[in-house]
Amino acid sequence: MKLLVQALAAGAIALMVLYPRTTQAEDVEDYDRVGEWDDDGQRFGSIVIHASLEPSPTAPGGWTLVRTFENKSDEIAEATVEEHLQSTESLEGARVTPAPVTVLARTQKLKLGPHEKKSIGVFLPATIGPKITKGEQRHALGRALMAAGKSDNDMTYEEFSVTYLRPLAKGETVAKHEGEYRVDHPARMPSPLRGPNADMQDDGDEIMGMGSNDTDPPTPANAKLAKLAPASQGKL
Repeated sequence: MKLLVQALAAGAIALMVLYPRTTQAEDVEDYDRVGEWDDDGQRFGSIVIHASLEPSPTAPGGWTLVRTFENKSDEIAEATVEEHLQSTESLEGARVTPAPVTVLARTQKLKLGPHEKKSIGVFLPATIGPKITKGEQRHALGRALMAAGKSDNDMTYEEFSVTYLRPLAKGETVAKHEGEYRVDHPARMPSPLRGPNADMQDDGDEIMGMGSNDTDPPTPANAKLAKLAPASQGKL
């Protein structure tokens, strides 16, 4: 009987090894994979990465992605990261925007010597460059029209940027946003053309803490707050 029990126990252990229990995948947000923010860019261990999109007349599409990698330690450092060129539908003065969409992704394996720093420029595909140029032009046009009082802050444009993420670990999946928590289009901040209370939302709350308080009358200085632009595209 004892031998029978031992045999059954051994069989059960073998089944657990051969057929492990299925675990539920863990949804991970991109912001949980961006590393740490450093004054010079994104930090992954001892390596700091900064990227920018630069106009380039020699590039097929007119744009170059310039990467700068720097090891800030006294030892050899290694890191593997995902490089994402992302596109976002934006709006001048937008309070919320849709989640960025990756249009180009590469895996970068880095190995740098102590305090080594290097920059590498790569041409962006000819199919992407014109879209970046068009987005820049629409953004500039929208700002010019607003400054001239000829726009009601309703011109959307495509904004491109570069970010780096650590690779997904085993059992992790990219989080998806659906239903009521999904943002499909940018929501604008009221502009000076929308009336004397342009610096206030419909419910009277201040916009991002920048509007006047309830006792302040509308002023030119307050109206200018609605013209604040988002961060420069392509800069980390």
